[in-house]
Amino acid sequence: MTHINDLDADLGFKDRLKQNVIFYIARDGKNKLLEYLVSEGVGVAEVDTHGQIPLFYAAREGHTETCGKLIANGSDVNHADVVKQTCLFYSAKSGHLETCKYLVEHGAKHTHTDKKKQTALFWAKKSENQQLIEYFEGLKNQKPAAAPVTKEKSISESKSNKKKKSKEDQRHTYHLVYTDENGNKIQMTKADFQKFLESHPQLAEYFHHPEKLQTEGLERESWEKVAKKIIQAMWKIRGAYHFHTPVDPVRLSCLDYFDVIKNPMDFGTIKVERGYLERFSNFFFRQS
Repeated sequence: MTHINDLDADLGFKDRLKQNVIFYIARDGKNKLLEYLVSEGVGVAEVDTHGQIPLFYAAREGHTETCGKLIANGSDVNHADVVKQTCLFYSAKSGHLETCKYLVEHGAKHTHTDKKKQTALFWAKKSENQQLIEYFEGLKNQKPAAAPVTKEKSISESKSNKKKKSKEDQRHTYHLVYTDENGNKIQMTKADFQKFLESHPQLAEYFHHPEKLQTEGLERESWEKVAKKIIQAMWKIRGAYHFHTPVDPVRLSCLDYFDVIKNPMDFGTIKVERGYLERFSNFFFRQS
């Protein structure tokens, strides 16, 4: 190394790829020579024509100790080249488990994506190193560490959560009503509702266990869609076929039907007429 100085060599020289001597030292893992050149002021963060720094070459060859020295002297472990890949990608491509672990422990982002939206895990799979693949899979399944919470932030989040909960409570508050024979809408009392549940045990199941109606994304569905699901369930109840179509007073020989029943309704009419929700509530709660 002293001989190099005696020759008065240009330690900062770059070749046609814009690589200085550190690139070659990093590739070969010559750590003592690296330390000497760094002490002489040779840069470890030079970028070549591929957009890479010396750390890429040490990582690709699996020189973990060399990677450590480069990082300690200022190399950016998350520097990305022209295809947006970091040194972690190149270490993963070559199947170097220990080097990958070291890089991640020293800040390399395993979630970083390149131009093709691939992560280091994709290239680890290409290496066919099962231990390396399992390592990256484990990182993928890890939950991110929670950020420290200050007292002010905690109070702010608490207020925000209370407001959010209040809005949710309001959004999911319903009043059950039924229409009497005079067309008046009356709010159902607890006693009325209990009587209704006792009279219709199959429907009561949906009130006691609403999850039976749920499918993926149901929480975002409108009440009308939920009502339709209930109607579909009622349609299949034993004996419900009597209510599938409107009553025909002539065919059934009950000519005074419309004198007795002022607001007739049936499942078929509920299904096809517009104003579905209004008709559903009129019919549904009138039966109680």
